[in-house]
Amino acid sequence: MSKCIVFDLDGTIIDSFPDIYESLNKALSQSGFPTISFEKFFAIAGYGPRNLIKDSVDGPIEPHKYEDTVALYNDIYTNCGSPKTVLYDGMLDVLAELRNRGYKLLVRTNKAQKTTDGITDRLLVGKVDLIWGSIDGRAIKPYAESVLPMIEMFGGKPEDTFMVGDMKADIDTANNAGMKFIGCLWGYGKEEDMRASGATVFAKKPEDLLDLIK
Repeated sequence: MSKCIVFDLDGTIIDSFPDIYESLNKALSQSGFPTISFEKFFAIAGYGPRNLIKDSVDGPIEPHKYEDTVALYNDIYTNCGSPKTVLYDGMLDVLAELRNRGYKLLVRTNKAQKTTDGITDRLLVGKVDLIWGSIDGRAIKPYAESVLPMIEMFGGKPEDTFMVGDMKADIDTANNAGMKFIGCLWGYGKEEDMRASGATVFAKKPEDLLDLIK
């Protein structure tokens, strides 16, 4: 049996919101919708591209225009090169140490798989064991099935698995799948918001994970 850790990507391993926000507003503008403030974006991010577009637009959207806007956003974001996206300081050393301790490192994000690959191929090659984004037919966070198959691939058990993230979607995923949750405070999530969603264990910096995960 393997020991597993499931990491969220955005706001946990990488700082990517500037590129996501810019790509979203480009897609909204080109589709004829008003752009949104960063505050609104911050409040709705974390549940995948389809929810991001839906929650960015006030009122109903015609189905074909909705699908076109989702596709446009994914295309813009995937092809922008994510020039502003970087790894959080200390994260690579922490990942290396956790692997040295025998943990299988899994990454689960709700961003499209093609977009995810473009970013992680640049920043995380050889640093983790499995990276899943969103594809048709694959459950997204916060559903348990978004992560359980990953854990099963490595022979892990959810009750022995840590979920590390910074948003309500990550907390809900951990709860739905029966995993232990650690909230990271260096990303986008706020401690009070995570506590309101049931989180009780927090890491102030990536290095703190080494003390919390034994």
